[in-house]
Amino acid sequence: MIIALPVLLQLLPIAAGWDPSSGSLPDAPDCECKESWMNSARKCNPDDPASGGGGAKQMLGCPTLELLSECSDSPTQSWCETKNPICKQQATLDMYNESWTFCDPITQKSELPICTCKKKWTVDTEECSLPLSGCTEAYVTNHCFPNRENQSWCETDQEHCLQQEDEIIDGKIFDAMVGQGWAYCDISTATTTLPSCTCESQWDDTCKDDVKIFSNCPSFDSLKKCGSATTAYSASSWCKTTRARCLEQTHHGYNPASDMRNRSWVNCDSKTGKAEWPLCECESVWTNTKDRCEDHPLQLKGCPSDSELLKCDEGDRNSWCQTTYETCRIQNSESKGKGWAYCDQGTQKPVVGECQCQESWKLGIGECKNKGKAMRGCPEIADMKECEKVLPSSWCPTTDLTCGGQINENKNKGWVYCDPSTQRPLEDNTKTTAASVAIQVGITLGCALVVVGLFFLYRRFVNRTKKTLKGYMHDVVTEKLVADAMVEMNDEDEEYE
Repeated sequence: MIIALPVLLQLLPIAAGWDPSSGSLPDAPDCECKESWMNSARKCNPDDPASGGGGAKQMLGCPTLELLSECSDSPTQSWCETKNPICKQQATLDMYNESWTFCDPITQKSELPICTCKKKWTVDTEECSLPLSGCTEAYVTNHCFPNRENQSWCETDQEHCLQQEDEIIDGKIFDAMVGQGWAYCDISTATTTLPSCTCESQWDDTCKDDVKIFSNCPSFDSLKKCGSATTAYSASSWCKTTRARCLEQTHHGYNPASDMRNRSWVNCDSKTGKAEWPLCECESVWTNTKDRCEDHPLQLKGCPSDSELLKCDEGDRNSWCQTTYETCRIQNSESKGKGWAYCDQGTQKPVVGECQCQESWKLGIGECKNKGKAMRGCPEIADMKECEKVLPSSWCPTTDLTCGGQINENKNKGWVYCDPSTQRPLEDNTKTTAASVAIQVGITLGCALVVVGLFFLYRRFVNRTKKTLKGYMHDVVTEKLVADAMVEMNDEDEEYE
C-alpha cells in the first residue's frame, strides 16, 4: 500500500506519540530558546537568489520582531531555535520535531502560536446552526452561547493557540477555551485577542496585618489601607481576575513587580466594576532610538522639549514620551500597545494625541444621505457643500473617538473640525464654534420671526372673527327680544279680549 506524502507527514507525529487533533500538547518539556543561533530564513538564506547574497544572521535567544525582519518580511510573532528538537509549545504539524518554537522577546519564554480565525466555519448546536466567516459579531451567536461575555469570537485554525485562556471560578472551569479550537477576537481588526478581564466576585489579599476579603473592584482608598505588595505598584484600583491571562493586562517597562500578565490581576474602575488599562505615566528617564538616534541613542527625561525630540526626528509634531506601561489608558490608535504616548511639557503628563482624520470615508448627510459621497482626510468645504449647503467649516471623522482638537460639541464623538490645507484640526476652534453658533442663532431668529408673524396673523384673524361673531350674536339677541316681545303682546291681546 502506497501512502501519499502529505498523509505520511500527518501520521509522523502520531507515530511519535502525539496526535495534533487530540486537544492536548506534546508530552514533552517546555521549549527553551538557544542562547545563540543562526537565522538563515528567506532574506538571510545564502542559497536563495532572492536574498541578494546575504548570509545567515546571528540571533540571541528570542529576538525582537525588528531583528527578525532583517531576514523575514513583516513577521508577526517572534521565534527561535530550541535546545530540544521536540518540546511542548510545538502545537502544529509544521513545528513538531523541527527544533523551533514561537517565543516572547520580553520574557524570553516560549509561547504557543498566535490564534488565527478560520475564513469559514459553522456553529452547529441544538440551539442554532449558522454558517459563519472570520471574526463574527457577538450578537450573531449570543443566543447560541450566552456565556461568551458579549465578545466577538471565531473558530481558529489551531486547536491550541496563544489567545486561549480558561475562566476558573472557585477552582472550577467555567468557560473552557484551551485546546478547544476557538478564541475571542477584535471585529475592527479581525485579529484574535485574549478574553476581557473580569474581577472575581470575592477575593482575598495579604494586608499589612492580616488577610482581608474584597468584593469585585474595591476603592483605591480601601486598597491603600490594606497596603499589600500589589497596591504598592499600582496607581489606581485593581482586582484579582477569573483568568490568569486576560485582555487588559500589560507589563511595566522596567519594574517586573508591576507586570500583571499571567498573574491574575488587573486595574479596574471601582464605580463600574470593569477592568481598564493602567494610567499612562512618562518614564522618568528613557532612551530615544528613533531615526537619527538609532545608532546614537539619546537619553531623555519625562516629557522632553521640542528641541530635544527634533535631535532624533524632524517629523515629530507633538511632544511624546516612553510610558511606564506598554499599554495604558490615554494612548491613541497610533501608540496603543507600543509603550509611548503624547505628553504635555508643562505638566509632564501624557495627554490624548492630536486628532487625525480618517484616510478615506463617506459623507452621508443632506443630498448625499442615501449613497454617501467619498471623501479623503480633511476635505475642502466646497466638496462638502455638494451634500450640505449650510456648514461652518470642513470636518472629518477621526481615527480615535477622543483626541486633541475636539471642542464641546464634538468631544469624545469621533470627529473634529479641520483645516484642508494642513490636514490637521483647526488651531482656533472658537471661530468655528462662533460660526456654528451664528448659523444656529440665525436659524433660530428666522424661525422666531416666522412664529411671531404667524402669531400676529392669528390675532388679526381672531379679532375679525370676534367682531363678526359679536355682530351676529347682537342680531340673534335682538331677534329673540323682538320675538319675546311679540309673544307677550299677543298674550296681552288675548287676555284683553
